[in-house]
Amino acid sequence: MLYQYNIESGEYAMTLPFETEIKEGLTDIQPPETKTNQVAVFNVEKQEWKIFKDYRFTHKMLKDN
Repeated sequence: MLYQYNIESGEYAMTLPFETEIKEGLTDIQPPETKTNQVAVFNVEKQEWKIFKDYRFTHKMLKDN
């Protein structure tokens, strides 16, 4: 099983249960579980995942009335 991450940001993208060949954007290191407003980001140099705060999808836009 491999884990795909965005090659520019390192952000976790998806799990690929049937892939076995590690190439750019893939790792066999399982990402940590995240909670609401968190994202797992892979550091290629250190070969580790870190959790960061992420409010992109819970932010509400305010409109003028």
